[in-house]
Amino acid sequence: MRALRTIIQLGKVEKLCYISTKLMDRDKKQVMIDLVAADVVSAIMEDTAFSVQEAMKAFYNSDVFDRLCDTETGLYRESGGYVYDLYKNWHISESAISMGETK
Repeated sequence: MRALRTIIQLGKVEKLCYISTKLMDRDKKQVMIDLVAADVVSAIMEDTAFSVQEAMKAFYNSDVFDRLCDTETGLYRESGGYVYDLYKNWHISESAISMGETK
């Protein structure tokens, strides 16, 4: 009986470790997303006359930010510079569309 109880307890520990690892993975991904987003916002501020609030609003309202937050895309693993280049290309495309132009 004691051996069975020990096995059950070990099973609970393994399950808790698995859940904890999954939460840590999610937290690591969120930290990576936050760091990339901060890099992009800083780059927007450097290239424009935007305040931090304006740069955040511009990036957070973009399709690129939506894709960055979707961990299935893996975009959070890329550098801030790479994601900023995607943002600039997206922004240029959006501007052309809103002005009635197409590529």
